[in-house]
Amino acid sequence: MKKLSSILILFLSVITGIYYLYFSIKTADNTFIFDGVIYFLLIILFIVFFTITVRNDFNNFKISKKYKSFLFTAIGILIIILNIGCQLYLSSRDNSEIVLKVFYDGDYNGSSLEFRKDGTYKFGNGSGLGESIQRGKYSIKDTIITLDKDNIDNVIESKTLMLKRELNGTDAKIVQVDKNFKLIDRATKFRVVKDKR
Repeated sequence: MKKLSSILILFLSVITGIYYLYFSIKTADNTFIFDGVIYFLLIILFIVFFTITVRNDFNNFKISKKYKSFLFTAIGILIIILNIGCQLYLSSRDNSEIVLKVFYDGDYNGSSLEFRKDGTYKFGNGSGLGESIQRGKYSIKDTIITLDKDNIDNVIESKTLMLKRELNGTDAKIVQVDKNFKLIDRATKFRVVKDKR
């Protein structure tokens, strides 16, 4: 009965840890306001189940004096290592320096576009409830930026963007242009908030 209880606790640890890993990947580029609550609950559940597993394994080791008693603990540690590796990988996608950042403020919602030194971009479109993120590659020549996609989250409608400076020479914006470099009037225009090119 005690062995069955240990297996059940291990099963719950594994399920909680694997779901945390799945949820991390699923929400890496799409966040929602209550994601933090779900993360918190999953972490608390895993800590509780893993602590019980370690205690049970330690008690079994005191009786048997065999290191295989820590098999369930080792499985839990493996799940922790997998989750840490996943978090490091997901965060490494944004390690490259931002050379150009633009923003559109739509009051309750907004969009941002970060161009990175390594030739990748990160587009975020969100509101007070959450944000969806899309990533891709870009190239830039003078004031023309060419994206790898022409429809991004129904905000970016063209693969071609143009950096335009205002007459005062300091304010700048990014506008969307067609293949003939004509301004698409109805398309979202972005305010430049950072330019380190």
